Amino acid sequence: MKIHHQRIEKAQVLMKQQGMLGLMIMNHDDYQFFFGETRVQPRAIIPVIGEPIFICFSAEEDEIRSALGTEGVKIFTHVGEQMSIVKNTFQSLLKELSPALEVKEGEKLKVGMQMWFQTPAFLVDLFRKINKRIELVPSDPVMNELRIVKEEGEIELLTRAQEIAAEGMDCLQEMLKPGRTGHEIATEVTYVMMKAGASGPAHLSILTPACAAAGFTAR
Repeated sequence: MKIHHQRIEKAQVLMKQQGMLGLMIMNHDDYQFFFGETRVQPRAIIPVIGEPIFICFSAEEDEIRSALGTEGVKIFTHVGEQMSIVKNTFQSLLKELSPALEVKEGEKLKVGMQMWFQTPAFLVDLFRKINKRIELVPSDPVMNELRIVKEEGEIELLTRAQEIAAEGMDCLQEMLKPGRTGHEIATEVTYVMMKAGASGPAHLSILTPACAAAGFTAR
């Protein structure tokens, strides 16, 4: 795990400008952006003031604590416990940070969350139900500003991703022959790209309708 402290500090400045109490990280891309890796269930809270808080599945506890120590790590065993930890953490942050943020009695504070396709809708709804003093808002004003200018390392990764995608397209051209199925082509293209170093596809394959339109067999 590599915590990008500079990115977190920039995010906290932007959160303060937006009147946010913190960011609720629930997506692989945001988690990797701040912490240099991802998890099956990436969960973390970045408060507007202070260090990030990691919310981890019990099976990951030893690994997480060996990387981070005992501070800022909260462990859950099921979804209900996870949401209870989130609720209690934000209640503590409200109590702790309200004086510094000059929060008035009864005033709601915003929490930013990525609200795109991969954010589980039921967790968003549950978050709103159990955090009555919090207004859940899109994290776009913070994350878009952070990502609009790429760092040198990010540019290198983007360049490598383009090279891997090109290898996938070369494989696709070779595979496009009568009798091939969309599933077969997608599997081979994905294999070639992952063998070249990709962590996985960004989205589901759209080869099946393309193959059908070209007259190839699909399944």
